[in-house]
Amino acid sequence: MPEQQNITNIPSNRVEIIDPRTGMVSREWYRFFLNLFTLAGNGGNQTSLDDLQIGPPPQPDSGSGGGGGGGGSGTVTSVDVSGGTTGLTTSGGPVTSSGTITLAGTLNVANGGTGATTAADAPFALKGANADITSMSGVTGGISSPDFIQFDTTATVTDATGKLYYDDADQFQTLTFQMNGGTIQRVGEELYYRVKLSAAATKGQVLMFTGTLGASGGLQAAPATGLLPEQANYILGVAHESGATNDWVFVTTFGEVKNIDTTGGAETWVQGDILYYNPLVTGGLTNVKPATPAAITVVAAVVHVGSSNGVLFVRPTYGSVLGGTDGNVNFTSLASGNTLIYDAVDGVWKNANLTDGTGISITEGAGSITITNTAPDQTVSLTDGTGISTSGTYPNFTITNTAPDQVVSLTGAGTTAVTGTYPNFTISSNDSTTGTVTSVDTAGSVSGLTLTGGPITTSGTITLGGTLAVTPSDFASQSANTFLAAPDGSAGVPTFRTIAVADVPTLNQNTTGTAAGLSATLAIASGGTGQTTQTAAFDALAPTTTKGDLIVDDGTNNVRLAVGTDTYVLTADSTAAAGVKWAAAAGGGSNITAQGMWENNTTISSNYTIATGNNAMSAGPITIASGVTVTVPTGSVWTVV
Repeated sequence: MPEQQNITNIPSNRVEIIDPRTGMVSREWYRFFLNLFTLAGNGGNQTSLDDLQIGPPPQPDSGSGGGGGGGGSGTVTSVDVSGGTTGLTTSGGPVTSSGTITLAGTLNVANGGTGATTAADAPFALKGANADITSMSGVTGGISSPDFIQFDTTATVTDATGKLYYDDADQFQTLTFQMNGGTIQRVGEELYYRVKLSAAATKGQVLMFTGTLGASGGLQAAPATGLLPEQANYILGVAHESGATNDWVFVTTFGEVKNIDTTGGAETWVQGDILYYNPLVTGGLTNVKPATPAAITVVAAVVHVGSSNGVLFVRPTYGSVLGGTDGNVNFTSLASGNTLIYDAVDGVWKNANLTDGTGISITEGAGSITITNTAPDQTVSLTDGTGISTSGTYPNFTITNTAPDQVVSLTGAGTTAVTGTYPNFTISSNDSTTGTVTSVDTAGSVSGLTLTGGPITTSGTITLGGTLAVTPSDFASQSANTFLAAPDGSAGVPTFRTIAVADVPTLNQNTTGTAAGLSATLAIASGGTGQTTQTAAFDALAPTTTKGDLIVDDGTNNVRLAVGTDTYVLTADSTAAAGVKWAAAAGGGSNITAQGMWENNTTISSNYTIATGNNAMSAGPITIASGVTVTVPTGSVWTVV
């Protein structure tokens, strides 16, 4: 019987072609290919599976007793090969007599392959999505062509130079990258210059542009000082770090600078202050707008005030000079007294001087222009009239009345004399107190008064005597608020006037009656109340000022006892100035209600001493406030139930 050929099926797709333990073809696949090789070529002269020649098996030599080359016996009419679901393909089959079957394709992972055609792609094909990778290190090459990178938006990250991460703090929430020197760059929220210092600078100082480093493309900077008004835009921002001369540092031109002194030094800064470049302090800031002329730049705002943890928000806004950045202003050399004039032909504003006109002189000065009329175009002449003379020249004239057209004359009469001429006259009287008296007598009478010594024919004295009599009828027509006054000096007759407060004497004894005749309210200083109603009068005299105040006697005067704390009770205390005081109720605040319940506070808030020989009881639990002492004398008992 012919020897049965060792024909096998393609190994299961779970069997890898390459054994991961040895890196060589796995045993199962080796046997498959070996059997296929043996079957097809009898093992005699085949060296490559790609060159397999499949044909009828050689017949064994009947005289030799065995087959040569290890081939089996039998007749093959057709041989074909299929890659199945392995990812491999075959071509050239089926073979019916002779031919070549070629194996191609890529063996997939499910059948022991990598699913890739290069060593670089094979690991990623085997690994799949890297959802379980939590960190990577040691990558020396680049990462190319990723669709995106998704950052963890809630991660807690420690800053380090060169580290990029997402910062979820409320005031940031953006990608954050630490640059050299500890400077943190928050993408889209902060901007920096990298400069080489031409003079030493301290973090928080205002830095200005001082030059470049040529081909290297670097900028030079130093603490801002000596800037002219047109040089405000030299300011770069605020130093984000300190450095010595020739050090490279970052300058914040937009964003926050933290952990600096923002108290203001000689000034007092508060949160929200707008800070300007300070032309009086090198690298300094001020919350007072600089006086002109000066380079005026708004540099920052105070976010947080602190001597070492202060925060500034930096955003330089540059002031300008007139014509400095204006596209329609064209100034030449400026001089005092120049004016701003628009030139419609050139379409620009220019500086120019005013032009003198006929009879006009213009003088330009520092901050002033003087215009003088040197030859007025109107001539003014004055013509003298009758009794009028004119003198002087334009614009100053003098007009004099030399002959008034009205003659004034004054004539004296009796003892009156008039002297002088227009317009000045003197009027005087030449009357004398001496003269000749032929007869002087008295007439009329005043009740109770007498006149003696008359008549006088040459000289003598008339004497007034007697006592002025006043009868009730003299007062009959007077009102209750009038007062007898002194004689009026002419007729010697008394008159009546209204009673004033000063007419009422201060009395030390009680009086009765009314003061309806007073013309004003009697003040406290005069023994009154200064008021007109009972309640107002009592309020004016009472020492109380606040709701709940009491009036108590301190042994000398009635004094005010201020209202006490809520729930306090009035307690006698001989040591108090008023003899009484407001204090917490004894026993920490107890009460018997209308329903027969005994209530007490659950907290003893002030010191308390049980009287010697007494016992005390409280409904618990009871809390004794911190620092408060309850004293129970020897022999006494305090029971808490």
